[in-house]
Amino acid sequence: SEILSTYTLQQLKSLHIDSATEHKFLECIPKFSNLLELKITNTYLPQISDTLILGASKLEHITFSNNSLSLIPSTFFENCTNLSVLDLSTNKLQTVENSWFISLQKLVQLSLERNQITNFPSDVLISLKSLQILNLAENYIKIIPPNFVLPSLKSMNVSWNQLTELNQFVQNNPHLHDFDISGNKLTECFISKNLQTLYASENQITVLKFDTFGKFRISTLFIGNNQIRNGTELLKLSKLNFLDISQNDISVDFTQLYKLKNLISFNVSSIPSIKLPADPTVPSNLLELDLSNNGLSFISGQFIKSFPRLTDLYLHGNKLTKNSIEEIHKDLQHLVNLSSD
Repeated sequence: SEILSTYTLQQLKSLHIDSATEHKFLECIPKFSNLLELKITNTYLPQISDTLILGASKLEHITFSNNSLSLIPSTFFENCTNLSVLDLSTNKLQTVENSWFISLQKLVQLSLERNQITNFPSDVLISLKSLQILNLAENYIKIIPPNFVLPSLKSMNVSWNQLTELNQFVQNNPHLHDFDISGNKLTECFISKNLQTLYASENQITVLKFDTFGKFRISTLFIGNNQIRNGTELLKLSKLNFLDISQNDISVDFTQLYKLKNLISFNVSSIPSIKLPADPTVPSNLLELDLSNNGLSFISGQFIKSFPRLTDLYLHGNKLTKNSIEEIHKDLQHLVNLSSD
């Protein structure tokens, strides 16, 4: 309190309190009427007073992360009408209350990752018409209701939860561009025409589903460590820059790879049934190719020449001889990084 009182109350715009052991200083926060940013982090604070930010009505950014916070008063944020960023990550919240958000019409980014949230009702964020970025990663959520719709939502992270279905949710949120669903229990993955980035690794996905009409915009797709066997339809994703299909028992037709004209990074590591063609294929624009951990004993020089622009090649975890690796290096003039055993 004595330290904070040395500042001119009307001038302080940003306040960051980290690793505090005394909570008396919290009493001063309502006096900072022009405060725009408040961060309280790494402080044991299981619950907070409903008057903590009562006088700081101009706040635009609040971070209460890593505080063991388990309880937030229902009207705590009611005066925060200018708030655009709210970070409640790494706490012990078990529920998310609709009442927290009623006044937050300008909220753009909400972070709730690494809590203990189990339930996420469809109407819990109904007030957040401006919300663009939502992070719910590393909780215990089993269901995101299909009718959970946020009109401005562009980026969402629900990785490392316990979700089993998200197809209808994706279809009902057409503005969603960036989606991380890694580490769940999904068996299907829906790729909408508006998605630009999709991280779906480490699920139980066997089926990929695609929008029926329209051109796909997706540029980054990570679907490694699933149970996908057929990847033929991936060739329709012509704007892909980064593709990871590693750790699937999937058929890979390198003779068709040229159709992905924009692809610069391709991870096909740890695919038991992979077969590389011996003959040359139509040249590809790939810059990075990961063929590691496939048990390959031979790679045709003609095949390697199909990637004239390659700068990074990963071959560790195979059975290639030293001589064959040296020959590969000679065939790739632009190679910068060659990883091998």
